Amino acid sequence: MSIVALLRENSAPTEDDVRRAVAGNLCRCGAYPNIVKAGVSAGKRKS
Repeated sequence: MSIVALLRENSAPTEDDVRRAVAGNLCRCGAYPNIVKAGVSAGKRKS
């Protein structure tokens, strides 16, 4: 949900933008790099 909110405000987020957006979320699986890539990719598709 954090990335959806980010994409509403910024249609082309950088990796740093996505990292800041998900900074408050806890993920125990270690998938943060993939989550960041997915957020950036979603922004590129939306543009």
